[in-house]
Amino acid sequence: MSSLSTLLDILDSVRGKKYLILDRCLATQISLLCPFSVLTEHGVDKIFWLQDEESLPSNDVAVLNGAKIAYIVASRDPRSGAMLAKHQRSVAANVETHVISVPRSLSLEALHLDVFYHSWDIPYVALDPDLYTLGLGVVDHVPLLTREAKQTFPGATPDYVSVELASRALFALQQQFGFAGRLLARGNESSMSQQIIRQLQRLKDDFEVEAATSGSREAQFLLTNDALLVGEKVEQIILIDRQDDPLTPLLSQLTYSGLIDEFWGLSENGKVEIEELIPSQVTASSSSSAPVSQMFLNDTLYRDLRDINFSSVGSRLNACATSLQSDYGERHKAKTVSEIKSFVGRLSGLTDLHTNLKLHTHLSELIMKRLQKPEFNRVLEIQQNLVADSMDLTKLHNMLQDLIGGNAELDTVLRLLSIESLVNGGIKEKTLTSIKKEICQTYGYQHFLTFQNLQKMGLVVPKQNTSYFGYNAKSQDFALSTFSANFSALSKSLGVISDQQQEVDETDIASSYSGYAPISVRTVQCVVDKKSVISRATKQQLETYEKTGGWAGATELLPGLPLIDYSYTDTAKDGKEENEKKVKNFLSRDFVKKKTFVFFIGGVTWAEISALRLLGKSVKTELVVVATGVINGNDLVKPAY
Repeated sequence: MSSLSTLLDILDSVRGKKYLILDRCLATQISLLCPFSVLTEHGVDKIFWLQDEESLPSNDVAVLNGAKIAYIVASRDPRSGAMLAKHQRSVAANVETHVISVPRSLSLEALHLDVFYHSWDIPYVALDPDLYTLGLGVVDHVPLLTREAKQTFPGATPDYVSVELASRALFALQQQFGFAGRLLARGNESSMSQQIIRQLQRLKDDFEVEAATSGSREAQFLLTNDALLVGEKVEQIILIDRQDDPLTPLLSQLTYSGLIDEFWGLSENGKVEIEELIPSQVTASSSSSAPVSQMFLNDTLYRDLRDINFSSVGSRLNACATSLQSDYGERHKAKTVSEIKSFVGRLSGLTDLHTNLKLHTHLSELIMKRLQKPEFNRVLEIQQNLVADSMDLTKLHNMLQDLIGGNAELDTVLRLLSIESLVNGGIKEKTLTSIKKEICQTYGYQHFLTFQNLQKMGLVVPKQNTSYFGYNAKSQDFALSTFSANFSALSKSLGVISDQQQEVDETDIASSYSGYAPISVRTVQCVVDKKSVISRATKQQLETYEKTGGWAGATELLPGLPLIDYSYTDTAKDGKEENEKKVKNFLSRDFVKKKTFVFFIGGVTWAEISALRLLGKSVKTELVVVATGVINGNDLVKPAY
């Protein structure tokens, strides 16, 4: 049963008119899975946000209208549970109330409210054929916190919850597309990647037990031919822990979608609110001065622009305008009734394209204005020189102090400090003390605590002579020290820096960041595109590596963490050889290339998605991105304050 049908069945079980109160952090999943028009068909009269206390329906309103109340709450967020309990206390006993927990959790039932409990599981949401997300809210975008640091942040998600959600999502995808032949990751025995792999094996074992006891022919077929089916459609799953590459999200994204996200915040469902986007510039239907909410989900022109470096957007828009003008010109050539009818049939599509062209032309102008500001160029210069280690740190600190003096965005300043700390193994204590003082004087003295939190997260730490970068040697078990200690070696071995400052090569994955190839994407290349990253190997060695697959040949390229190459425990193949040809011929009918799932634990940026899409055009496997959510650098530093 699909996630949508499960929700609709729950709503149908609540008879009559319903007021639906939604948790904001579930907005992405619900908006993608179920439009409001569908909800109204199942008795939903009005929708409210749980977080908007003033607008929630009062007890009198619910009683007067004879409506029932149904909450949909993210059970992983303790703040949502607290708001639910607070509002529920104001609802009279004669108002029938239902709580739909996403996913099922005893934490909500432990509140002992006088309500009917339901559970709704949303393992993943498809944003595109090549992009799936768990849609976790901002509370779950704290990927760099250690266990000790999480005690400081009440909203942080415990590791075991993240492991459970990630494992169930990956298992559900494998049930849809087929079990993976390999599970690849970097990490030690206690890493989240290892925990997810172990949980996936347990889920598969449970699935086989259930299939063995099931009477369905399909389940028996899957169990009998399990060893043949594994790896036939999904070649492998590559797990990328955000702790293995905390640097990339901190850098400024330079693709079209990435810049929209950097400047205004682009949600996973393609929604963005832009104050400067005047409605009259897009449509004449409104004269309001409020921010315009724009949806890009079904915008075909946006799909053509989203993954390219912004420097190429102008030429694409110009080509689109020229093509559109040519298409409109064909109306003069239509002489016969059939030709006129054919043009009229295309007119609606041309009108939509014209509207989208007008929107993206205006949006590009707004982006260009921001790119031309001295502050943005200064930030970009600092970032590029820090990563490439191409400028004296004293000069960079002076540039940073100028930004602080100019009251630049605090998130921007903290991202720059985090970048310096990560690539240089910390910041000299005297320099860091001076910068802290300036930041507190400019932005407020409460940010002394911000730096304590950043240090606990391992993002901004004082330079030490010891080999670790923890806040407390006894309590801190991981704080990005492994990445920081190995960044220089990773940068050289993977070739993450390229010279694209003058001219962008659209065929290079470094175009997403104008000269920086994301370490996360280079890691994926080590598996699916070995010839591009393993430069010292002979032709014969490369052929051997590609035939072996997995991490073969990548050991020296990825120092610092053990490489995990795991295969599901196979059942014996005795007596199955005669079915092998038949099964594989059956499987080959409905797909062209095997899939490779790239799963990001802790979130992925739009620019990384763009780089992986570009990589996918040149490899033999179909890359599918799966992530806990879509993030940017602000999501990494904001939890600190």
